[in-house]
Amino acid sequence: ISNSLRLQRASEIIFMFTRIMTEKGLEKLMFSRSTMFKILSYCSATQRKASVCVDYFYGEAEQGFEDLERGIDFVLQNHGGSKGWKDATTAKMKEARFYLKGDFRLHTKNGSRVADHCWIHALSDPNDAQFSVQCDSPKLPNPHKHDLKCGRCEIVK
Repeated sequence: ISNSLRLQRASEIIFMFTRIMTEKGLEKLMFSRSTMFKILSYCSATQRKASVCVDYFYGEAEQGFEDLERGIDFVLQNHGGSKGWKDATTAKMKEARFYLKGDFRLHTKNGSRVADHCWIHALSDPNDAQFSVQCDSPKLPNPHKHDLKCGRCEIVK
């Protein structure tokens, strides 16, 4: 089991696996949810605990999502709105949370054509030339342009 998956709960791993299998049209090859939970419970890899800094980062992110959920409830109670709107908005937030905690980490790399996935782009400071690198610079081992977009990242925005 990869290091990034060791930080996930079993339900999140199953959610990600189910989504991938569905996207690839391989639903017929999937086990039942209970079987997948049993497989993960017998899996030799133990869940790794994140370091304190990462725990703090995830804690802040979780707090942010909880604040957004309270904001949705506030809007619904004080400014009207339908239960359908609340359910749809909450579902989008849940999808964003799962993506940011799981698949996003698997998509990022050094030198991606998707700006949201590119470490070089993310770590460059546009206001300080000493801490800035152009991703299409021939000095890089893998020069590239950011000419692609990630649909799931766009939904999170």
